[in-house]
Amino acid sequence: MLDDEIKAELRKVVREAVQSVAADEDKLGPWHIVAVLVFLVPWLMGFAMVSGFWQTLFCFFPPYAWYLVVEYFMQLGGMI
Repeated sequence: MLDDEIKAELRKVVREAVQSVAADEDKLGPWHIVAVLVFLVPWLMGFAMVSGFWQTLFCFFPPYAWYLVVEYFMQLGGMI
């Protein structure tokens, strides 16, 4: 019985969250998704590329992770 009540409450919360996001979608626009991808994906790539404690720690500062990604692609392209 309690599980059914929890499931019902969870469905209600999820439904309200989806409706809230849908209502805010017009305010954000399609460029919001692009901006998130432009900043988030390279940051996560920087985390994946590092090895060692200190570099991983420095990757929590996003510009360092972005720098690593740019440096990698510049080396791949033969620029440096």
